[in-house]
Amino acid sequence: MAPGSVDSRFLSVLMCTGWFGDRRGGTELYALEVTTELQSRGYGCAIYSPVLGSLAEEARSVGIEVVDDLDVLSWAPSVIYGQHHPEMMEALLKFENVPGIFFCQNARTWHETPPAHPRIRAYIAYDTPTFDRLVREARVAPERVSVVHQFVDTQRFRPRTALPDRPSR
Repeated sequence: MAPGSVDSRFLSVLMCTGWFGDRRGGTELYALEVTTELQSRGYGCAIYSPVLGSLAEEARSVGIEVVDDLDVLSWAPSVIYGQHHPEMMEALLKFENVPGIFFCQNARTWHETPPAHPRIRAYIAYDTPTFDRLVREARVAPERVSVVHQFVDTQRFRPRTALPDRPSR
């Protein structure tokens, strides 16, 4: 199967994020890391963002489709995974009947205001304050919210060797 193509027998995930440009911040790197890992496990992945830059090229170089216009996405997703409210809602409106998951990584910013939509099947909170935001602000039932803390790639970041008993200087 060609890079970026999706076998219809498998789950395909559309990651929606507000920006995927040149800045290597948390939002951008999270989108890149999650889609790269899902792709390595055999899932079809694409990233939608209205703001693209060098990270988009990096994702494309490993076979992830990246678009700034949902009309040009080459396949329909099985699941919409949103990090930011506006882009999540755009994708839910574009792809009728496709379920969504919203991941809230911030307890205060406007673009991470939890959307209320009947096709959002699950909400993920980054920590306790974002859990509280989902439950109080969006009135999401607590049992529909999972807390998933930051992750680390243990293959990429390995423990260092033990320090000596005494410093050499």
